[in-house]
Amino acid sequence: MTTYAGTLTGNPYLDLSQSSEAQNISDIRNMKSMPNSFFDMEYRKRLILDGLTNALTEAAEENREAYIAFLNNTNSLAYAAGFLAHLPADFPFPEISLDNDGDIAIDWDYEPRRIMSISVGKDGTLNFAWLVGYSKQHGIETFKNNIPESILTGIQRVLGIR
Repeated sequence: MTTYAGTLTGNPYLDLSQSSEAQNISDIRNMKSMPNSFFDMEYRKRLILDGLTNALTEAAEENREAYIAFLNNTNSLAYAAGFLAHLPADFPFPEISLDNDGDIAIDWDYEPRRIMSISVGKDGTLNFAWLVGYSKQHGIETFKNNIPESILTGIQRVLGIR
C-alpha cells in the first residue's frame, strides 16, 4: 500500500489519503494550537513535517538504497509522524533520518555514552536501544497511538529527566 500526504510531497496529485497511515499524517497536519501551552503546537507540527521531509530529501540525494527501500513501503512515515506527535512537548526534538531498510530513524545523541535510537518500521514496530553511562536497554515495542513506557523511560534517562 502506498501512502502519501500532499503537503509532504508538495504534489496535490499524490494526496491519496485513503489509508489509516495517511489519515494519521492528515491529523498531525490539522492539529490545533493549545492556548496557554508552553510549546506551540503549530511549531511542533512544523518540526515534525520538516524533520520527516528533510530526512527523505537527504536520503533521496545521498542514500539511494534507503530511499528506494522506503518507496517500496511508505507506512513507516505515518508511524514516525504519529510517534513524534506523541512526544512530550518539553522533550528536545530528535534527529530524523532514513535507515537503509526504509525505516525512519529517530535519535537523541548527546555524548558517546548518552544515546537513544529508535527505528520506526512500516508496521509500527519500534526497535529501540539506549545507553546512559554503563546502563543500557534495547527492545521491540509497537506504536499504538502512544509511546510505550519502556521507550519513554529510555528517552527520559538520555535527556537526564529521570
